[in-house]
Amino acid sequence: MQLPERTAVIVRTLMEFVRYEQNVFENIERVLEIATDSVDEYRRAIEIALASDVSLANLGPEYHPEVIVRRFLAEIRERLVQLVPEREPMTFN
Repeated sequence: MQLPERTAVIVRTLMEFVRYEQNVFENIERVLEIATDSVDEYRRAIEIALASDVSLANLGPEYHPEVIVRRFLAEIRERLVQLVPEREPMTFN
């Protein structure tokens, strides 16, 4: 399976912010700043990436190990949900 191009771009963008960091989890606030403009788009892209079997650590140069990348993205997703909870679908009676 290959990721949609926009999803890959978003994952790369998020990972570039922590590429050289020893502990990526210390920089979540900084990374969230770029995602808050398009919370739904970023959250959906992260969900697609995490559900895939694509090696996310190999989407860019020198990223952290796969388990760290996936844990980091999952944490970003959870924080985005806290910022803007998922909307319930509208129903009409």
